[in-house]
Amino acid sequence: MLKELEYDDIMAGHIFAQHSNDYDVLRERTGFNLNTEYKFDKFNRIYVNANYNRYFDKEIRRKNEWVIDDNEETKETRNRVEDQYLNSIMFGGNHDFNGIKLDYTGSWIKAKEDMPARTYFRFQRDFDFSGYTNDEIKEFSPNTKFTQEDVLTLNRIRVDDNLKEDEDISGMVNIEIPYYLTDEMSTLKFGGKYLNKDAKYTARRLQLKDFPEEHTLGEAEFGFIDVIADPDDTGYLGAEKAEYLDKTDDNYDASEDIWAAYGMTTLNLTEKFTILAGLRFEKTTNKYQTLAIASTNQNESDASYSNLLPSAHFTYRFNDKMNLRLAYSSGISRPDYVSLVPYEFRDDDSREIERGNPELDPTTSNNFDLMFESYTSSLGFFSAGVYYKKMADIILNSTHTETLPYEGGSPVYEITMPVNGDDDATVYGFELALNQRLNFLNVPFLDYFSIYANYTYTKAEIEVNGRNLPMGYSPENIANFALMYDNPKIGLSFVISNNFRDDILQSVGDDKYTDSYFKQEYHLDLSVKQRITKNLSAFLQLNNLTDQEERQIYGKPSADYAKLQQWAKFGRYGTIGLSFKL
Repeated sequence: MLKELEYDDIMAGHIFAQHSNDYDVLRERTGFNLNTEYKFDKFNRIYVNANYNRYFDKEIRRKNEWVIDDNEETKETRNRVEDQYLNSIMFGGNHDFNGIKLDYTGSWIKAKEDMPARTYFRFQRDFDFSGYTNDEIKEFSPNTKFTQEDVLTLNRIRVDDNLKEDEDISGMVNIEIPYYLTDEMSTLKFGGKYLNKDAKYTARRLQLKDFPEEHTLGEAEFGFIDVIADPDDTGYLGAEKAEYLDKTDDNYDASEDIWAAYGMTTLNLTEKFTILAGLRFEKTTNKYQTLAIASTNQNESDASYSNLLPSAHFTYRFNDKMNLRLAYSSGISRPDYVSLVPYEFRDDDSREIERGNPELDPTTSNNFDLMFESYTSSLGFFSAGVYYKKMADIILNSTHTETLPYEGGSPVYEITMPVNGDDDATVYGFELALNQRLNFLNVPFLDYFSIYANYTYTKAEIEVNGRNLPMGYSPENIANFALMYDNPKIGLSFVISNNFRDDILQSVGDDKYTDSYFKQEYHLDLSVKQRITKNLSAFLQLNNLTDQEERQIYGKPSADYAKLQQWAKFGRYGTIGLSFKL
């Protein structure tokens, strides 16, 4: 179940609306794989891989909304299916011509996401909130029974038809040539890659109103569960008012082409010291066209840019199990090409608008890393490192509010769109990791135990609209600890896993009071497997033993002005079963 709170005055903490969502979900996955290869000899081979995957998701959502200032309650049943297909074919080859190595691949991927006739049945009534406090409103839920005189009556049906199609064509070739500058063999490698991505999204919406027969709900009830309407039936349930709303604002046709070429060398100066240096050139072209009927720009637009990306890595090996690495690299992170489409998705019921941003620039970075690594004979390791990154044009979600006309009124809408940060972002921190079997302690009971632990500290700041903020989706602290047991003598193994994540900024608001964060989370999971016979095993998987909720907060969660925005509760869950190997 998911709950969300809206405030018309966050400082005062006055709740404007409360939303509650409850879901029934059925998911099915089907997949087929075909892998084949032909070897001419031990130095030359070609291969072909083909995959078919289908993901089917059927969902019933029961949504409750209480709008306090409007004295109104809304109940909505949404019935939908989502059908996803992913098909791919890849061919390639590996060849060795007297030490000169050649490899190449070519691939085609086709994906489709079909969400036909997603149907919403909306019931509404007047609701008197005068006797309820903020704390009581927070506890409203779909199964709460009220003593209101007015009944919930069906006043609207909405049917959405959505289809998204993606197609990728790519190819890559690499050539590696050995050479000697010292007594140690070095290599020179160069190659190129091409990627073409095409995507198209189309949507339409039918809205039905004014039904001759009255349909009502009782307290703590929902109607029309698991009912799908026909998007071509404009007279469904005798509707006297039917219209196809213009949903083409978020329809688009987009493509992306990337050409890349690189050259690099792995220079082994001594047995202990290696330099890896390279240079990569990339040319990116984005083309997109909005399919919106009312759009002011019906022409095809494009955004093209080129990047030259150098890198250098230095590795010193103290011995076979211990090394020190110093690295510089430059990189680029492109905006999702769909984000560049000048679309607008408007949800008048939730008062939310999502927009694309054709002015987005790619994020670029210069990175410095220093890492020490040590390995043990029992497959253990210890690593410690520090890093520093300078990033430009960081892409993050920005949220602000606008007052817009709708059905004769002027409601406030929440506008979300991706933007670039005002200035460069600086990221620095350190990380520690340890994986160690405990048999070195010479305690028989601990021979089959091992531990894994890691900790990462990151300080990442960015300037947005003149304010210094943490970088989006970059928690300051991340820690994981796992205790593992594996005893082949009795066929028992288990893993106890602990995972902690600090607060993360989800979107930037108008000010510090409307910035949106995900609050820190801690998860505890358990996995157990017991061998019964040579071929038969039993397994148990328990997740979220801490019953961790996902909480989204207005304002920094540790600040005294922070306010709950929404929360989702998933509960504890698990899987038990048998596995049989032939």
